[in-house]
Amino acid sequence: MLQLIQAAMAETKRRGEAIIYAANQSVSDAAQELRTKAAKAAAVGQTTATTGGSNNLAGEKAALVYALIESDFFASYRHDQFAINVWEKRGEMRVYIQQSFIDDPWKFTYFHTGNTWSSPRTMDSADGSTATALIPFCQAICNRHLPGFKCYSNDYKKATPDPQSLAFYRQAINKANVSI
Repeated sequence: MLQLIQAAMAETKRRGEAIIYAANQSVSDAAQELRTKAAKAAAVGQTTATTGGSNNLAGEKAALVYALIESDFFASYRHDQFAINVWEKRGEMRVYIQQSFIDDPWKFTYFHTGNTWSSPRTMDSADGSTATALIPFCQAICNRHLPGFKCYSNDYKKATPDPQSLAFYRQAINKANVSI
């Protein structure tokens, strides 16, 4: 009986150490995620500060939309009204590019971080060829914008596209190396 109690105590100690390790790892991962978000926020703040503030946000959105609608692979969608949305919940980050104001819209969903059903950096859509071509573009959007960023297809009519942003998005669309 004593040996059984000792074995149970040893097992409890072993499992407790594993639980402590897992908890420490979770805290470390969460801290790294917060540092990454803070760095992205600082980068976006620096970009906004150096390029003219909130007026340039309109130019950024115009550049993003303009680069997308001028691409060849997006030709069958360019005349529709659509929205581009960076979404995040509990560490999962996605980009939605979807038709607006219609009951059965077309939709592209880019899984930046992935989830249980979708691998990281993959795209879900009924149009496989366009979806594949959109992956580098969506990666660039995730690297440049924080969750909550949203723009619409008519944003390019509201402002002049920012030339640096336009070059950035064109590079992304052409699958060139993209830097923030």
